[in-house]
Amino acid sequence: MGRLPIDMESVPIDFVSFTAHKFHGPQGVGALACADRGLLRPLLHGGDQQHGLRAGTENLPGLAGLAIAARLRRLGFKAAVRKLAQLRDAFEKALLKHEGIRVNGDPAHRVPNTSSLRFAGVDGLAMLARLDAAGVQCSMVSACTSARPEPSPVLRAIGLSEAEAYASLRFSFAIDNTPAQAKEAARLAGANYKMLLDGEKKRKAAS
Repeated sequence: MGRLPIDMESVPIDFVSFTAHKFHGPQGVGALACADRGLLRPLLHGGDQQHGLRAGTENLPGLAGLAIAARLRRLGFKAAVRKLAQLRDAFEKALLKHEGIRVNGDPAHRVPNTSSLRFAGVDGLAMLARLDAAGVQCSMVSACTSARPEPSPVLRAIGLSEAEAYASLRFSFAIDNTPAQAKEAARLAGANYKMLLDGEKKRKAAS
């Protein structure tokens, strides 16, 4: 939501759920768009709030913030998508100069702000830790179910091996990011990848 156009009248979608912070609204509030309200059943009983579907005090400030953020994103949708894609593409272009770094998935059919990259030959958790220490926010695309995250089922479904999925990281850009920030993030990611790769080569040579 806020990154790709969604038309529930032309596409057979029953429900679309979304959260406000994905388009710079307040955290902790979201909404559900429903093609047919008759499909809905109460989640919490006891009050008439939200058309009797969910009892309890409504988060009015959060809902107002969501509405304003959605309106602003709609007004500037094309410009936002264009800027996000430019940031992502510049980031990827800089990193793809490094042998061993690849884009996961279809290079064209994807959201404009997100880059899923595979750093061959290194451990994704080690890369994640180094980037976090350097001030670069990214993730391994999966929820932690133990001390070590499980490999992303999406990456496995598109054909990546378990090792390739473990070597993958997800980077996302926001409209308030700048080209300079994207360039610096790519520089830090490339430098840390090289250090990890060199360390891995030395470890293997010594063993």
